[in-house]
Amino acid sequence: GEHLGDYNSFGKRSMHSTSSRIPLIVRFPGVFPNNIRITNPTSLIDIAKTCLNLGKIKSDDNLYEGEDLLEIAKGNSKRITVFSQWNRAEHAQYMCASENGLYFYSAEDDKEFYFNHLVDPNETENRAYLIGKNQEEVKKMRNQLLHHLKGNNENSAFEEKEGELIWKKYEHSSEYKDPQEGLIYQDHPWADKIANFENN
Repeated sequence: GEHLGDYNSFGKRSMHSTSSRIPLIVRFPGVFPNNIRITNPTSLIDIAKTCLNLGKIKSDDNLYEGEDLLEIAKGNSKRITVFSQWNRAEHAQYMCASENGLYFYSAEDDKEFYFNHLVDPNETENRAYLIGKNQEEVKKMRNQLLHHLKGNNENSAFEEKEGELIWKKYEHSSEYKDPQEGLIYQDHPWADKIANFENN
């Protein structure tokens, strides 16, 4: 999950797939179908729901908001996005992922990120600020994420302005000697120093 130089970052401070995506392999002979690959988005919260259902243990849907992986494998899921969050308030990262897209917002950077996996599976170009159809998808995923956060009372993430949910802005105090150190992207000179050290 560490970037180790990807995107000029050496920590795990973003929701790029290199730090947020986890391969999920399920094997349960006689229960789960064999040799299939699911492209639907899944989440770690699905595991608890799946285990409870496999054990025929009744659960409160309000406590376990995940979905049964068996139902997802059978094609019975209508969910199109999953959500994730790291930290809170001015240091937070909020993510919404679909089958073919990834949107996230970094409160620390006050910056949106959107990657279309159909044309850019390696997430090399942030399309959040490109005009055209990208903006339609960015707006859709942003709204889904903001309403998800509101539904979970994550009030430090958003504010309402004229009936619309928008990202809450924060003024950042300088915790670091280097003002860039707290951001996702770090300056090239730091990356270059590490590269030069490795090459010598």
